Amino acid sequence: MKKFIIFGYVLGIVFGLYLVDIFLNFSFFVENIHSEVLFYSSIKSSKLDLLVFSLFFMGILFIISVFQSNFYIKKTDERLSLYFSIYCRIVFIIMGATIFPYGDWADVLKFVYIFSAVGFIVFHHYFHAYLNKKPNKSFTYGIWVFSFLSVFLFFWADIATAILLFKYITLIQLCYLFYALYHSFLKLKERTLQSKGNLFCITVLFVTSWQGFLTDFDMIEGTSFEAVGMFLFFTLHSTFSSERFLSSYSQTVEMKKLLQDKVLERTKELEQANEEMQQMELEKRQIVSNICHDLSNPITSIRLVSKGMIDGIIPSDEKQYFMEMYNQSCLMENLLTDLRQLNLLEGNQLGFQMEEVEWFAFMEKIFNNYRYNLNIEQLSYTLIKENDKAQQLKVYIDPVRIEQVFLNLISNCVKFTPENGSITVKVGGDFEKNEAYFIVSDNGIGIESNHLPQIFNRFYRTEPIREEKESTGLGLSIVRNIIERHEGSIQIESEPKRGTDVFVRIPLMNKTISKQLSSG
Repeated sequence: MKKFIIFGYVLGIVFGLYLVDIFLNFSFFVENIHSEVLFYSSIKSSKLDLLVFSLFFMGILFIISVFQSNFYIKKTDERLSLYFSIYCRIVFIIMGATIFPYGDWADVLKFVYIFSAVGFIVFHHYFHAYLNKKPNKSFTYGIWVFSFLSVFLFFWADIATAILLFKYITLIQLCYLFYALYHSFLKLKERTLQSKGNLFCITVLFVTSWQGFLTDFDMIEGTSFEAVGMFLFFTLHSTFSSERFLSSYSQTVEMKKLLQDKVLERTKELEQANEEMQQMELEKRQIVSNICHDLSNPITSIRLVSKGMIDGIIPSDEKQYFMEMYNQSCLMENLLTDLRQLNLLEGNQLGFQMEEVEWFAFMEKIFNNYRYNLNIEQLSYTLIKENDKAQQLKVYIDPVRIEQVFLNLISNCVKFTPENGSITVKVGGDFEKNEAYFIVSDNGIGIESNHLPQIFNRFYRTEPIREEKESTGLGLSIVRNIIERHEGSIQIESEPKRGTDVFVRIPLMNKTISKQLSSG
């Protein structure tokens, strides 16, 4: 884009030189130019160098106006380019009228004066757009009224009156440059290159315009440099406004790319959420199917036994059938209880009663709670202290929930360990890792490696070695949720026919964790 702008400036120079060539080919036209018309931008002399400069300047203005119009078309919300383009065209028309005055020279002079008044309005709006400052409404209305009144007076006045009016109106317009200079100085606090360049341009324009005004009306002697000031103003401001457009355009492109990336990211998130929703729907259907299946078995068993008693097939005094019905109803109750508890855990709706607990004493207590049951199952049951310092370890836990975890793990060991097998519980702590732990190990049938990734899933079960030990398939899911709510971890290692090790780790005492869990 910058190369394109530079090319435009070069094209403007060529265009200006082309106008010079036309002018030289029609040299007879130069001799007939009225000296009164050459009133604008110090072009009162018939010297060829001033005419060449004027034509060159017109070429630059033409190219700048085309480029600024193109900028506005590309970004219509940026009024700066629109105002600058219009102002360039007005100055271009004024200079063209003064250099090529067709018709009566008095009418041409009025034409120049009228466009000067209109240009004052455009410059006011351009200047405030450049400063990114909203102009005062009353002040703006005053400029509009002043400019249109000037147009009206120029249109109806005779040439002598028009020249006198132009002198005083121009003086008022030049006073506006005081206002522009003041606000340009205030803009310096932004400490940007554009604010410094704008102050330089306005200062040069201010000095050269006043010098040209005094020279044109023979108040001082010398050559007017107003055209030089105008040339610097248009050239530098064109560069600044182009840079602003390019910067704004680059930001727009960057924002567009950022928006596209954001849309792509959101699309991926929506796709992922959709996949998760579909997966949840599948899991929901699977859970419902599993619940129906698990409830249908005990219900069928109870129905068949009761039907047999009603029909007289099964003697009503046989206690074993009543025991079967009782066991099946207990299984249904356990299933519904586990489902409810798991749902509360996953929804973070189950409150925990946290308290400070001495780790080793607590583990020894719950270990001894199940010693009698394990002896009945004809299993070896051993507690091992792996670190004597463990007796000083303290943790913040819900004792009831942790005992629930321990009981579930011991129950699983019983289900998958044959008679005369062994269950070992190791208790310890690691001060460096800031954690307490216990390990439940058995020498049972073990678990196949392909089953381990699914071991914590709902309703996932393997066949127990003891047929009377039925399971809901929810125990390990509940265990994992309880341990995670304690900000701990659980890990299972197993080999077929060699047994299983379950590692449970709990952070050492942390009251912050306690408050978070209790509020849950």
